Amino acid sequence: MKFYAGQHFGKEEECMARYYCPIAGKNQKAHAVFVKKLQEYQKEYEQSGGPGELAIKIHKALTDWTVNHIMTIDVQLYPYTQSTTPKTT
Repeated sequence: MKFYAGQHFGKEEECMARYYCPIAGKNQKAHAVFVKKLQEYQKEYEQSGGPGELAIKIHKALTDWTVNHIMTIDVQLYPYTQSTTPKTT
């Protein structure tokens, strides 16, 4: 999950910047919070030995975050990719 998040978030943030998406900053902050939470879960897992309750807690948190993030932030990128000329570097 940590590897995927790093790759996906980087590409998504690049895309938001390229298409001048006004919510890009909010998106970056949400990603930072998510990565921090992943680090906390990893630490908790290492300290506890990974009981089943922790797996359920992590699954619920990741599912909730993913759905809420996609439905409130990521969907706001689409209109900009349709109507804005991307920045060229």
